[in-house]
Amino acid sequence: MRRIPAIISDIDGVLVRGKVPIPRVAKTLSYIRQPLKNIFQSTPLPFKNSRIPFICLTNGGGMLEEDKAHSINEILNLQENVQLHQENLLLNFTPLRPVLSGQYKEKLILIAGYGKVNEIAQSCGLKNFISMEEFCSLYPQQVEQYQRQRMSKEEAWEKVKNRIDLKKFPINLEKIPSFDGIFILNDPVYWEDCIQVITNQIYHQDYLQSFNNKNDSEKSQKHIEIFTVNNDITYADTFRLNRLAFGPFTYTLQRVSKELHNQNLNIHIYGKPSMLTYDYAKNHLQTLSEDSIGNIYMIGDNPKSDIRGGNNNGCVSILVKQILIFQILFKTLYFKRSGVFSGINDAEDPAQHVVEDFHDAIKLIFEKENIPFSLIL
Repeated sequence: MRRIPAIISDIDGVLVRGKVPIPRVAKTLSYIRQPLKNIFQSTPLPFKNSRIPFICLTNGGGMLEEDKAHSINEILNLQENVQLHQENLLLNFTPLRPVLSGQYKEKLILIAGYGKVNEIAQSCGLKNFISMEEFCSLYPQQVEQYQRQRMSKEEAWEKVKNRIDLKKFPINLEKIPSFDGIFILNDPVYWEDCIQVITNQIYHQDYLQSFNNKNDSEKSQKHIEIFTVNNDITYADTFRLNRLAFGPFTYTLQRVSKELHNQNLNIHIYGKPSMLTYDYAKNHLQTLSEDSIGNIYMIGDNPKSDIRGGNNNGCVSILVKQILIFQILFKTLYFKRSGVFSGINDAEDPAQHVVEDFHDAIKLIFEKENIPFSLIL
């Protein structure tokens, strides 16, 4: 048996744009998701596997993997037999699951981010955590008091005391707790709150005294562990201009630390293009395959994220160049590229192959791997 190829694909800008399906994706994805025996109809099946190992790897999150799979299935209107499932989705926080459920399961942590971050933490088996929203409601003196609707202190305390083991972590409303780790599991909602609370936690009085007594050569960046899940600068959705992503928040946090305390924070950055995320993805692909994995193909639209990550981690990188999508907005017809990238190939992070769309990427992969590609659109 020969080694089986595996495919990693970005989602936004490659499969869909926001909630709009990109042309030719649904039929192409349905083709590669069908049983291999249907693809190798007239030739002996060279693999033990029933399907080509395929995962979506995205820097998006804010929901559980099964919910994201359901969303993509609905947008693309995929038939039940070729639909994506939980194991086919790696969201920005997914590679952190072993960390959360392992070394931090019995520790007190602070979590932050837009979306269902509490549900995500609980799905990792965690109970001893406080969300940024809850923290700011419990300890309002920690943050600026804008005229903003917040959760009431009573509601926040009710949630926290019913979740956390108060015998192990005797939290109360009089003393601000110290955390063992900070996990930003999706794009922060209010940057100023997050930066204020995180810097307060890092540079509390005991730490500052110890830190300030060291000379510059002794400052080893040792502080409360911080984890983030996305370092993208921009992302593409249905709006005609790219939007700012998670990365600028991390840069701002680093800049504030440097300006206030002359320290570069040691932040564990997950998400594409990090080695941590790609190692997890490659190991996960092998769990989906009875065969040994051969070439791993990374299909993406963002040179700085998808292509850089693929190139640095031994994948065959394929850049989706552009797709023209018709969209009526205020009765005006816009021609819009599907992804972040709008050139021919990137000078700093060039892909090994550049194609028009997901369909052409799959066609290229199947040709290189001598797998029949008989999809008729």
